[in-house]
This record gives sequence, structure tokens and C-alpha cells, in this order.
Amino acid sequence: MKMKLFVVLLFICTLFTLSAADDIPIVWNSSEKNLKDFQTYAFGFLQNDEEYKFMFQIRSLNKLMENENSMLTVYLDTDNNSNTGRFEGQGWDLQLNVLLKRHVVSSIVWSENEIKSSYTFNNGEFSVNAQVDDNMLYITVKKVVYLKNIKIGKKFVLFEEHSNGKEKTKDLMKGVEINLK
Repeated sequence: MKMKLFVVLLFICTLFTLSAADDIPIVWNSSEKNLKDFQTYAFGFLQNDEEYKFMFQIRSLNKLMENENSMLTVYLDTDNNSNTGRFEGQGWDLQLNVLLKRHVVSSIVWSENEIKSSYTFNNGEFSVNAQVDDNMLYITVKKVVYLKNIKIGKKFVLFEEHSNGKEKTKDLMKGVEINLK
């Protein structure tokens, strides 16, 4: 009886683990054939009242995760207005910085090329999980008080930047416009 209960509990835990990753819909796939190391070729996104969930499928994620200083920076145009936010004409309103191996996440909210607010997330307010065998990187960020009023609309632009601690690769997604359903 104890063994059956253990197996059932293990099965339930496995389902919850799988569903956490599986519930993020893929909203963009790259059509590029010759991918470079660290290039994103699929992106998933989900938001609710409490958190944002991101999924990146990155070529050679295992190499990126090995470097202590690897950083993923995600810029989001959240109001569909390229004249607001950082860098006029691009309009990045929200910037997320993720030190991948160190599991440190911070955010910057931009207004008119000025920092409106910045925040470094505490443990329990975010998660960074890498499944390197599948090149999948999952990032969940709680909508803390600094992000409570930001809701990513039906359409947003995503730009990501990777750094291995020495050099940056900025053009990996070239400002991909994503339309959510």
C-alpha cells in the first residue's frame, strides 16, 4: 500500500513539473536555417495577474549556462508605442536582466529614456530553470509592486541580448514583433 501511494505521489509531482513547463504557449518560432550558438529559435510567453512566464529555446544553451557571467537581457515594448520607453524609435518599456548561472533577476521600467523604477528580485519572486538537453530556458517573474501595472498587450516587441561576460550578442532576435491571441 505504501509503495502504491508513493508511486501515485511521484506521478502527481511529475505531472505538476511537466505542466509548469508545458503551460507556456510558444508565440514565436524562427525561420532561420543556420542558427548560431546562443541564438533563440523559439519563444513562449504567458502572463496572469501574478506573474510573467517566459520560455526561450536557445541553441547551445548548455554553453551559455556554463559561464558565471552569462546574462540574458530581454527588452519589451509593452505599450505598442515606439516613441515611449528606452531608445526613441524602439520604445523598450520593460527590461529584464537575468544572470543565468547565478540566478539573479532584475528589472528596469523605462519612461522617456529615463529609468522610472528598477528592482532586483528576491528569492521566491522569480525562478530560472534550464533544461539544457532540450535547449529550453524557463524564466518566471512575479509581478511585484514595481511591475503590477504593466500588462503586456496583444502585440509586443521582444529583443534579447546575451552576454558571456566579455562580449555581447545583440542581434539575435532583431526586435521580433509578437502578436498574442
